[in-house]
Amino acid sequence: MRNLGLVLFLTIGMGKADEGAGIALPLPLPQMAPQVEEEPSAAPRVSEVTTEKTAEERVEHEPKKGPDAYDKLTLRDGSVFEKCRVIRADPDALLVEHSRGMARLSLFELPASVQEEWGFDPFKATEYFKAETARQRELRWRMFWERQQYESEQAQQEDEQRLMATAAREWVPVEATVLKRLEGGSMVASCKRVTFKKTKTKSTLGFEIDGPPKRVLVPFGDGPIVLRIAVSADSGEKSGSVWKGYVHPISEGQISYRSRGQSFTAPAHAATPAEP
Repeated sequence: MRNLGLVLFLTIGMGKADEGAGIALPLPLPQMAPQVEEEPSAAPRVSEVTTEKTAEERVEHEPKKGPDAYDKLTLRDGSVFEKCRVIRADPDALLVEHSRGMARLSLFELPASVQEEWGFDPFKATEYFKAETARQRELRWRMFWERQQYESEQAQQEDEQRLMATAAREWVPVEATVLKRLEGGSMVASCKRVTFKKTKTKSTLGFEIDGPPKRVLVPFGDGPIVLRIAVSADSGEKSGSVWKGYVHPISEGQISYRSRGQSFTAPAHAATPAEP
């Protein structure tokens, strides 16, 4: 019984001790609270780091503008350009002014560090290069054909001027009444040759002297002729109008044409207008 009473005393005593200690038990609990709250408090810090990395990645993908100048640029083949100032940057190359002049340096041939400074994208650069090459090729062809056309027109004008000068010296001056316009600038005309007849007059002293030449028109040919205008100038004369120029004295052959429902044949002569 004595032992049983001791056990009961110890049990009750420990219970009282626990009741007394119960007042102090909440003390360790606040120490555990931060451990539970660390996880939610740590989450925002991880989120902030993630956001900063996303911003960095976003900046890396934005187009970059490299330095305005370089002390020296070296290509893969060993070519060196000193004191370079960047004038223009294309997706595939840099246009620079250097110590010896100007040059367009391909980004494909520049060091990787320079490529990175300018945000070099080989795929975009290749597409740009292809498009620019096609544009330049088209421009060169257009300029070539325009130059060819210009030279051809200049040569034609020079030939026509020489022909008109020859016609004025050697061909027959005529005045023609246009009867009908034909295709290709030719026309059927009734031509008269322009001649000059000497005249006489008296001077103030009563002596007979040579006077001013008299202009006389003489029929050219036995009837209407076809005038083939040998120059590109289009006189634009209509039927019934007067055409003045020079006609080659030798016929080029016979030409058939229709007028008022009937067929006619007339000799064809090369001709040039008196004025271009």
